[in-house]
Amino acid sequence: MEPQAAPPPHKLGIYLVQRLVGRGGMGAVYLALDPTLQRPVALKVLAPELAADPEFVARFHREAASLARIRHPNLVHLYAVGHDAGRHFIAMEYLRGPTVADLLRQRGPLAPPEAVRLLGQVLAALDKVHAAGIVHRDLKPANIIVDEDQRAILTDFGLAKPRHDRTVTTGNTLLGTPEYMAPELAEGAEADFRTDVYALGVILFELVTGRVPYRGNSAIATLRQQVERPTPSAAELVPGLPPALDAAIARAMAKRPEARYPHVRAFAADLLGVAATHELAELAGRARGPAAPPGPTAALAPPTTPTVAAGPLPGAPTAPLEEAAPPTAPGASDSSEPPTEATLRVRRPPAWRRLAAVGAGVVLGAALALAVPRLYRRAAGPPGPRASQTVFIVTARGRAPVTGRLLRIEGEAGLVRVKTAEGVVEIPCRDMLKLEPLVGR
Repeated sequence: MEPQAAPPPHKLGIYLVQRLVGRGGMGAVYLALDPTLQRPVALKVLAPELAADPEFVARFHREAASLARIRHPNLVHLYAVGHDAGRHFIAMEYLRGPTVADLLRQRGPLAPPEAVRLLGQVLAALDKVHAAGIVHRDLKPANIIVDEDQRAILTDFGLAKPRHDRTVTTGNTLLGTPEYMAPELAEGAEADFRTDVYALGVILFELVTGRVPYRGNSAIATLRQQVERPTPSAAELVPGLPPALDAAIARAMAKRPEARYPHVRAFAADLLGVAATHELAELAGRARGPAAPPGPTAALAPPTTPTVAAGPLPGAPTAPLEEAAPPTAPGASDSSEPPTEATLRVRRPPAWRRLAAVGAGVVLGAALALAVPRLYRRAAGPPGPRASQTVFIVTARGRAPVTGRLLRIEGEAGLVRVKTAEGVVEIPCRDMLKLEPLVGR
């Protein structure tokens, strides 16, 4: 029997709570009144059971910090963050209008120009988010609201994470809704801006076809499809779909992150030929400019393989270099007198030799940097399976629900291996009744 939901508070901080709007993975959203300014606000309240966990509280307040740093017409505006009577809450702009998920349920697929116009507004908002160094991580139609002025507004940053943030671990939760999760997330890789690009491709696919590209009978089946099945063609489902739009969706949804658009500006540039909107034109113009906008990080630059430089590897112990004795020219004196100009000319190697020596050092350093990790991995043996970042609740016949990260999924007749706080648990696939993400749905 599920625990009964806590009654809504009458007041949080200065805000007068009026009614429940909805519930999500991390808590509830209420409509409230700001009595000072006499305006409605949306109060997002962290669930009581999660408020007892410092990691969840940190994630919740990170959402507030993420939103507070960014202002854009297509992003929800944050007013305040607070804590009252044991409840953590965020007060934000109250948006009147359906979500894109509601529109798809009511109207079905959108015409290509309308779909691209809507997504262009989301791209503009996400460009601002990425420029602040933040990965949204849970892009989906349910997190996009279309307001009374037909603005598409991006919401719900509960899973947002600064690109280089390592202060909050992912040991207990992650991240995302299976239908919109990039394949690498299902395999335990870190999210970056290209995982958001993948989710945008899925959203655009759904906008023009009326369905998501992958949907299994369970969350686990959907994740397997994301990883294993080829990217479907939207044009096969929608006759007459512009080839440029079909190609853009396919590239955004490429299985390998490096095959996707490196940033949303490049995605916008390819969509501009389908619908010439202000947002797409502006983003396309920026795509032809500098590789990344100014900001705390080079947010739009895709992660690259570290460059090997001539010199010690990062983190390696360093020691003073001994000064090598210069070669002695024939007939030169060994006295300690300062060398003459003629002596320097003899001792100093030609420029081409110096350049060749530097080049050889770089090549040797690169070869060592590539060879040493391989030798180390070979000596250490094959790596163990990586746990996915997503935490699932697994319900199976004859046992209590298991909460943990997926290690491995075998065939229907095989096992699901889940890494929990107590160790690895093996559950036969045939006994599994339900598998659902802990958050992000």
